[in-house]
Order: sequence, then structure tokens, then C-alpha cells
Amino acid sequence: SNAFLFVEFPIGGRPTQVQLDTGSGRGLAVGQTLWADIRDRLGNIRLTRGTELYPYIGQLPCERGIIKELRLGNRTIQNAQISILPDDSPVLDLDRGLLGMQYFADTILVIDFEHKLVWVK
Repeated sequence: SNAFLFVEFPIGGRPTQVQLDTGSGRGLAVGQTLWADIRDRLGNIRLTRGTELYPYIGQLPCERGIIKELRLGNRTIQNAQISILPDDSPVLDLDRGLLGMQYFADTILVIDFEHKLVWVK
């Protein structure tokens, strides 16, 4: 069985629980419900229909866009990738998002399992 790592980050000012996907170079993937909740805080984003490849699962239909400036905690990510998936997508857990490593490419990310903390430097 797989162990999943969930962290809470303010996304667009809203505390959001996401699964940290350390094996993915992508940005943020969210379900329709979570997207409806945060989209107004993220500015005008043009979405295009497409698919995204997830290892062991395959091509999943989604909508994709670029957020010009995304506030993630106390950081601002330029040109942040976002994918919107159906709520029942096999890669999403409940209404939580999936956060890949694109947003952390220029940082040091420390995961402290003992104290249940993630440090971003």
C-alpha cells in the first residue's frame, strides 16, 4: 500500500490541504469542487481542455491553465501550472489537491515526518 503525504498550504489565501507529490514535476492539480472554491482568488485564468499522463494510471482528461502569480503560503510562484480534474479522478483524494514539485524548483524542501512539518527555504 502507498503512504501519502498531506500538507496544508494557503493557496490564494485559503488554507488548502493537498497531497504533496514529490515524484511529480507538475504544479497543482485540483478537483472541480476545490477549483470552484479557489478560482475567484486566482485572477483570470484561461483554461484549455487536454489530458495529463499519470504513471500507472494513464491519460486523464483535465483542463489546464497558467496562473500568472500564485501565492502559496508566503511565496509567489510565477506562471504556476494548474490542472482541474473531475472530482472522482483516481489521483485525487477526497476534495484535496495534488501538489507537484514545479512550485519548489528554486527552493530547498525539508520534510520532517517525526514532527509532521514541511519546511520551505
